[in-house]
Amino acid sequence: MANYTPTEVVDILITFGECGRNYRLTARTYAERFPNCRHPTAQQIMKIERRSRNNPLHRERRRNRLHNNNDPRLLVVLAMVHQNPHISTRQVERELGIPKTTVHRLLRLVNYHPYHITLVQELNEADYVLTSTILWVLDQKPDFFSNVCFSDEATFISNGSLNRHNCHYWSPENPH
Repeated sequence: MANYTPTEVVDILITFGECGRNYRLTARTYAERFPNCRHPTAQQIMKIERRSRNNPLHRERRRNRLHNNNDPRLLVVLAMVHQNPHISTRQVERELGIPKTTVHRLLRLVNYHPYHITLVQELNEADYVLTSTILWVLDQKPDFFSNVCFSDEATFISNGSLNRHNCHYWSPENPH
């Protein structure tokens, strides 16, 4: 359920009283009266009314996220990432027993992001002949690509290097 501000809750409850405690009529009337605001459903109005009766002036509590740099797990996670910037959050979870979502949250807390390494191909003058030959084959056989199997797992380049799409590098700034 949406977490409405106290002002919105008061407006909803006033409209609810004016509409004779009818939830559906309240939803329609509120939408007409406040066209540029969020419009609660009849079910949401019922929950707001019950919550206000049971616990006046109480808003739903938000989840307590990690907002402090004093968490002892932060130093341990940062040490692991410093030793191996290519480590995954799952590996940290397995080795330290800290949930991977918590590891990811801790890294984001100190502005670490998983940057992907992208290698580019280098074309030499000797590649001109091969390129011309391939273009000639494509011109002669327009259905050539129907016999080619493509995979997005990895890109191989002529010098023997491998560009892995799933390789990442944890760092506070882009390493490129």
